[in-house]
Amino acid sequence: MKSNRIVSVIFLLISGWFWAESIHVPYKDALFPRLMALLLIVLSLILFTETFLKQRQLVEQKPALTRRNLIYMILFISLAFAWLYMMNIFGFVTSSIVFLLIMTLILSTKAMKFRETLFTLILYAVIVIGFWFAFSRLLLIPLPHGFLI
Repeated sequence: MKSNRIVSVIFLLISGWFWAESIHVPYKDALFPRLMALLLIVLSLILFTETFLKQRQLVEQKPALTRRNLIYMILFISLAFAWLYMMNIFGFVTSSIVFLLIMTLILSTKAMKFRETLFTLILYAVIVIGFWFAFSRLLLIPLPHGFLI
């Protein structure tokens, strides 16, 4: 409860700083930062008021950092760095699809059947190709090209 109040106040201060910094930017360029600051203000206020309205347990339980959780954290950080490295070799599309699929297989609580894995692979391919199209074709932001794609 108390930690949520502190975090919401910190985010309110950060969003106020974003808003103040966007004043010096031309209107069209400041539109996105102001929208993000406004969204952050609204969400911070919701979190702040929620801490007063909802009466939760008096004693907050902190999740224990178990050995298994630590292994997962190290594994995910290692995979993220491997994804960044492989992106230059295989390209954005291929490495992102493989990375997302590996992360999903690791995080899934049950063994995925072939059909579920195939559906997940197709879904990730559509999402990643959509991002690739939006960034490289519409926004003209170059993404890494590898020897595959």
